[in-house]
Amino acid sequence: MKIVRYVVIIIVTIWLSLNEGFTAFESMDRSAEGVKAGGGGTAKLMGVSSLYYNAAGLAGMEKTELNVQYSRLLLALDNDGLDYFHLIAGYPFGGLGLAVSFNRFSSELYAEQILSIGCGGDLVKGWYKTIAGGVRVKLLKVGYEENDYTRLDRLFITEGYSQNALSFDVGLLGYSKAGFSYGI
Repeated sequence: MKIVRYVVIIIVTIWLSLNEGFTAFESMDRSAEGVKAGGGGTAKLMGVSSLYYNAAGLAGMEKTELNVQYSRLLLALDNDGLDYFHLIAGYPFGGLGLAVSFNRFSSELYAEQILSIGCGGDLVKGWYKTIAGGVRVKLLKVGYEENDYTRLDRLFITEGYSQNALSFDVGLLGYSKAGFSYGI
């Protein structure tokens, strides 16, 4: 019976890995520190940029930080340029790192917006290792412009031109004085 269970798990894993996933919200690297970590930002204390990877990393914020970015993407498009904007600010407050961010990915026909608020702080502090915890709350909004196509599409007629959702993330980060760290 155990062999059947393992075979089923392997088949489902392979099937899921072959399917293409899709998310409405564009996932972009939002900090040089996160890119430098090679995607390992979940297990690093990165100051205000930790809000995007693991809110527990906000525990390592030592000073007020502000990060602003604007990019015009795919300039070769004739009539529908893409814009990306993000603003994130963080402040250390009484042993906690507090951060707020706003991201917008948009074109003339479509827009995604994310407003995030998060905090992180040390939960357990020992002589050799520390465990930090953090939480991030996100308000997500996606919207489409009304045009000849969307006026005829049944999805837009029944669901409208924009949708909102509320989401949250919880993270843990452990790090030692020897430089070893892990995050979930």
